[in-house]
Amino acid sequence: MKKNINIEALNQVFFVDGSLRDIYVFNVDLDEWQKLFEFVNRSNWNITLYKDGQIFEYGNTTVKLLFKEKEKHNITMTINIKGILINCYLFSETEIEFDLNPKEIKSESDVNIVFDFLKGYLQKKVFLP
Repeated sequence: MKKNINIEALNQVFFVDGSLRDIYVFNVDLDEWQKLFEFVNRSNWNITLYKDGQIFEYGNTTVKLLFKEKEKHNITMTINIKGILINCYLFSETEIEFDLNPKEIKSESDVNIVFDFLKGYLQKKVFLP
């Protein structure tokens, strides 16, 4: 059954129409943001943080400090998982927002990468319109 779900996701969710796919996680707090940040930093994925569109070194920063930076700057995190770029926007402390380009989702394996990422740390419902 999982295989059918992935084929359906590939055909109905990740079809290419020129737009990005937004993914939302609602009703979060800074602790859950921190869990996400720690989860991606423990991974072997390529993580890039941007401040006002420029790459910046974040060292041992926390999400709390990133949200403090966000008061004056645009902060974005890009997670590169096997060539699939998942962008994360620090717009709100109560909502996690990702987007990705469906052109990068070419196979069931790619669908699994996205779903496994979302299941990897979250204990909340994920909304993929």
